[in-house]
Amino acid sequence: MKDIEQTLRECEERFRDLVAFTSEYFWEQDEQFRFTMITGSNVDSNGPRMKIMAGKTRWEIGGTPVGDGGSWENHKHHLAAHKSFADFRYSRRDPVAGPITLSTSGKPVFDPQGNFMGYRGITRDITKVIREERLLELSKKVHQILTGTDDLKQTLQTAMQAICNVEGWIAGQFWKVDAERDVLQFEVGWYAQTLFLPESRTVFSRGVGFAGWVWQNAQPLWIPDTSVDPRVFNPSLMKRMNWNAAFLMPVTSAGEIIGVLGFFAEKIHEPDPPLLQVMSLLGAEIGHFHQHSVMVAKLRESEDLFHSTVDHAAICIVHVGQDDRITKANQATCALLGYTEAELIGMTFRNFTHPDDKEVTTALRDQVWAGKIDFFRSEKRYLHKDGHAIWVSISSSIKRDSAGNPKYAIVAFEDITARKQAEQAVQDSEERFRSLIELTSDGYWEKDTEYRFTRFDSKNEALQQSLRDRFIGKRSWETDMKMVDDLDWDRLKEAMDSRASFRDIVSFTPLPDGSRRYTSISGQPIFDADGRFTGYRGLSRDVTPEKQAEERIRHLATHDRLTNLPNREMLSQLMNRAIQTSRRYRRRFAVMFIDLDGFKQINDTLGHKGGDELLIEVTERLQRILRASDVIARLGGDEFVVLVHEIREENQVAVIANHILASVRQPYLIQGKECAVSASIGICIYSSKSQDEQTMMKHADTAMYLAKERGKNNYQFYTGDVSSESILRLELEERLRHAIARNELSLHYQAKVDFQTGGITGVEALLRWHNAELGDVSPAKFIPIAEQRGLMIAIGKWVLQTACAQLKTWQAQGLPPVCVAINLSQSQITDSGFIRELESILKEIGISPEFLELEITENMIMSNTELVVARLAALKQMGIRIAIANFGTGYTSLAQLRNFSVDTIKVDKSFIHDMASDRRDLAITEAIISLGRNMGLTVVAEGVESAEQQAILKQQSCDQMQGYFFSKPVAPDEFAAMLIRQQQAPRS
Repeated sequence: MKDIEQTLRECEERFRDLVAFTSEYFWEQDEQFRFTMITGSNVDSNGPRMKIMAGKTRWEIGGTPVGDGGSWENHKHHLAAHKSFADFRYSRRDPVAGPITLSTSGKPVFDPQGNFMGYRGITRDITKVIREERLLELSKKVHQILTGTDDLKQTLQTAMQAICNVEGWIAGQFWKVDAERDVLQFEVGWYAQTLFLPESRTVFSRGVGFAGWVWQNAQPLWIPDTSVDPRVFNPSLMKRMNWNAAFLMPVTSAGEIIGVLGFFAEKIHEPDPPLLQVMSLLGAEIGHFHQHSVMVAKLRESEDLFHSTVDHAAICIVHVGQDDRITKANQATCALLGYTEAELIGMTFRNFTHPDDKEVTTALRDQVWAGKIDFFRSEKRYLHKDGHAIWVSISSSIKRDSAGNPKYAIVAFEDITARKQAEQAVQDSEERFRSLIELTSDGYWEKDTEYRFTRFDSKNEALQQSLRDRFIGKRSWETDMKMVDDLDWDRLKEAMDSRASFRDIVSFTPLPDGSRRYTSISGQPIFDADGRFTGYRGLSRDVTPEKQAEERIRHLATHDRLTNLPNREMLSQLMNRAIQTSRRYRRRFAVMFIDLDGFKQINDTLGHKGGDELLIEVTERLQRILRASDVIARLGGDEFVVLVHEIREENQVAVIANHILASVRQPYLIQGKECAVSASIGICIYSSKSQDEQTMMKHADTAMYLAKERGKNNYQFYTGDVSSESILRLELEERLRHAIARNELSLHYQAKVDFQTGGITGVEALLRWHNAELGDVSPAKFIPIAEQRGLMIAIGKWVLQTACAQLKTWQAQGLPPVCVAINLSQSQITDSGFIRELESILKEIGISPEFLELEITENMIMSNTELVVARLAALKQMGIRIAIANFGTGYTSLAQLRNFSVDTIKVDKSFIHDMASDRRDLAITEAIISLGRNMGLTVVAEGVESAEQQAILKQQSCDQMQGYFFSKPVAPDEFAAMLIRQQQAPRS
């Protein structure tokens, strides 16, 4: 008996754990139908739901039954009779989720003597299901409206009214494409208020107005506020009719846009995926109806014209006598079914209809012959002469004499096999996806009170057996698993000793090839009916790909991609660590700033590939010379920095410098040609006068320029003297201070291109400086100076004003609207007055915030995370888009993105450059694209320079690209010309 009781307790405990992992929750009520217990994965016993529902009946917590006229009386009578109930639906406002619809099922509970004790049951949230059912009913209703009539305008009005009634919209309009004039012509509308009807002469060109935009872009358009959208065609109409929001969609037939359907209301929420899917299907169905209605009207317009053209029609057309036998078939019919016309004449449709579809149109055919309906439309399968099935869309009407008596039926149909196959492929894909979701966990495990594994289950049988062999009877720390990050086994044991739950604890298992397999485990304690601890149970999941991607990105963020040496970011960390060590233990170290002499000539002569080979060879020579304790870093270009630790006197550093000079100037064999370079070295030794990293780097840089001035191929120690390079920098700074006043700054614009459409979807504004004495100055040279000298706020303001004014000019010229991206500096994002200044610029110029995207770097976020995140949130609240540029080269963790108000991530061009030949770069790029798409972000690839790169990125479903392959940065007028050419290009 005790064994049975123990087994029952374990089963009940496992049942409760399973309830905790489901979306449903379990409840119990007393004999007065008041809730006494509510439990489930989304119910906190001390949370808002429990506080509201405990001790109350279902009708006392608010809500309305679905059905029964919204009255609780029937439900109360049912409970009073102590009857079971299933799928009782009611709606209420949840304190967490808002308005929801719930489905609950329960049964009465009686004690052993048969006394009624109350109810117990389960409840689930069916809000999404109700939404999908409502959309399905809408789809069916519109299909019914479009079936059995050929009154084009009345039917379209009825269909628009049905859609508006379901979604709470107040107006609908349909514009049809006039192919001859290449315009959209208003055809019919439905309005809840009939006080005003727009003129039927209203037309739109491609890209003009909301409807013209949808026509041109072939995609739905949602406008949450028509009063601020520059595409609005008639603002006074929108205001007078209270059409504050709009939703428009293309109407298609056979893959071509034949019109645009628009809906208007005081407020329209952003369309969710189910609504977009249903509206897309309805758009195709309405388009199909429209085309067939036009076709039927033309057929009735002239019988003689019909007979002269029927044989050459693109769709299949058949005449059927009152005996159901075919009397005429056109060439398209013969081609589709594989019969000659002579073979078809005398046959009935049942002769070549698929056996499962023979009765699909029987009732409709009888109704159309009896005159109860004018025509019908349907879909079914025919069989080709060779036996294969063909899906067709059918439209049938009756030709009658002057007395109204039927003469023959006209049946028109077309091949829709490809569409049906595509729909089936989508359905199969969705089913496979749902199956994969159900198999996300790699394993389920249980442990005893001594934390030994007692059970392992997995849907992967091979993995299940492997886990059992390795772990059953052992503790985690007695296996080959090891902990990562800051966690260790002692801390995990402390957590389990305190009976605490744990989630996403990552460990790894070393593999024979030296790699690691990472596993994320989550667990919770198990207690029996008496509250005694009986062990742990949980789930394990393989997270190896995610960890490998993060480690690769972290490495790339701190190392130079060409030489694999530490980069500027890592060098900064190492220098600060060296400074702290020297200060604590009174040790000395030196910074050697190395710049190659003559590198530019080799790079210009042999190209970047030759220059890269030279830099790699220089790196290898430096590594052979220096000690293992010394550090070599590459700052970029031909600049290297060496940290020499544990020095006693300057002569020791001088010896190392001489070895470097001698090694670097030895000849190089690059691409079969002998080349020579030398080095100029600046040295700064740590002392109390140069205690911070920036000062030491500045002094070493100054000494290096002094070595350049003194003939190159030598080294110089920093002595505190002002070098000529310092003077040059002061002169550059002085000229930069007057650049705005002298109109020396300008903006060039580089297009962003959509991978799917090939069209321009945005543009990035890039700063340029041309000085009369200096010529074109590189941004890489003057922007750091502007940032260091406090000039970036004024320059940044000029960039914002100029870019917004240019955008306003393009809009005034009637060009397609584009979003302009502008790079922000560290000074701007941290400036307390930046938000107010930006609001003032947008208001003064008259630009909507939605057309502005501000780009920041990962390092800007990580340098002052709390402040920058607050600034980004304020910008998002204004309606401005936010992008992270050079993504993957900084310190942002993949998991941290969800905490930032970001719309776009831009894959750094360093990943794109060798993506086609470097599998590591390709893997990182794929990971970033997948991450962005899963988080609903727009992913832009920077630096796309070849068709091969474009093809790879398009295959990976990257959203947009930017780079020389499409366009380099150009002047404003040239970019406007690009937009005009795109606008005028014929649609394929």
